Amino acid sequence: MDAVALAVPPDVQADLATRVADKGRHLLLDKPLSLTAEAADRLAAAIDGAGVRSLVFFTLRFTSSVARWLDGLPSASSGPQRPRAPPRLDL
Repeated sequence: MDAVALAVPPDVQADLATRVADKGRHLLLDKPLSLTAEAADRLAAAIDGAGVRSLVFFTLRFTSSVARWLDGLPSASSGPQRPRAPPRLDL
């Protein structure tokens, strides 16, 4: 295993990610990293110290436009469907 993706709440993510970095694994992390700057700083130091890489991503799954788009998709039991384009996101 080369990398670990964490999909956990920000109140536990920094501590878990620090443990993963200490084991020498690369990290895929969700935004926000933590609830405090101090925890994020400790995580950054652990990543640097371990010599691993990290990627922070921001999921838009719960934005209103994506939620509406997902709600409008047919269920798998409806059979094969023509793909629908995702919504345009004006960030």
